[in-house]
Amino acid sequence: MLAQPPNPQIRPTSDSSPLLPADLLTVVGGIAAMALAAAGSGVVSFQSASAAQARVDAARAAFFGPRP
Repeated sequence: MLAQPPNPQIRPTSDSSPLLPADLLTVVGGIAAMALAAAGSGVVSFQSASAAQARVDAARAAFFGPRP
């Protein structure tokens, strides 16, 4: 079996060449998008927790009556 000639477009996984330079606008846009996603997730989580607490309070009032 003959060996394949080397292909310069295929690099081994152990290649330690430096990263390509990043465009500042791309980095800032990515960070802004992640911040918006995190804020949206926080809002949804807060609303869900608030609704769950309201259900617990309603169930407690149904079983034990209103609090004095």
